[in-house]
Amino acid sequence: MTKYYMFRGSTGTAQMVTDDRTGAKLPKHPVGAWIFSRELELKPGGHSPGGSHDDIIAAIAKDGYYQWPHPEPSEEKAKTPPT
Repeated sequence: MTKYYMFRGSTGTAQMVTDDRTGAKLPKHPVGAWIFSRELELKPGGHSPGGSHDDIIAAIAKDGYYQWPHPEPSEEKAKTPPT
């Protein structure tokens, strides 16, 4: 297993994963800053809510970072109650 680092945006819900603890490989945040959130241990063949570990590791090797996908809102939350 290899350690990776998750950063969250200071505004909004965006999250990025990188192999650089300082976050220097992340793209510039559009309106705020990237804040270290937690360490992740990813292993080839593994899977997490953010996707396949193989895909995450490949994206980090290629681009220096991986954008963690936003969770899909459940139909319950997406529906607005009738007024």
